Amino acid sequence: MVTKREVVEQLSRGEGCLGKAADDEPVFVLRGQDALAIRTIGFWRDELRKVAPNSPKLDIIHDELNEFLEWQIRHKMKWPD
Repeated sequence: MVTKREVVEQLSRGEGCLGKAADDEPVFVLRGQDALAIRTIGFWRDELRKVAPNSPKLDIIHDELNEFLEWQIRHKMKWPD
């Protein structure tokens, strides 16, 4: 997981997922406060496991899910507006 600050810094250097995205490429952002984020990320992980069971991203997504969970335990979540 990266924080907002880290995303902004990466973007300014043309790095990270937003920095690599084309100017007209759609993107989708999940925030820690979103009560549906963990389920959504878990679904994405499960789909990745089906098509690329040896992907190194599976380890990364495992760590990110834990970070989302820890953040949600310490902070208020809400349903999407």
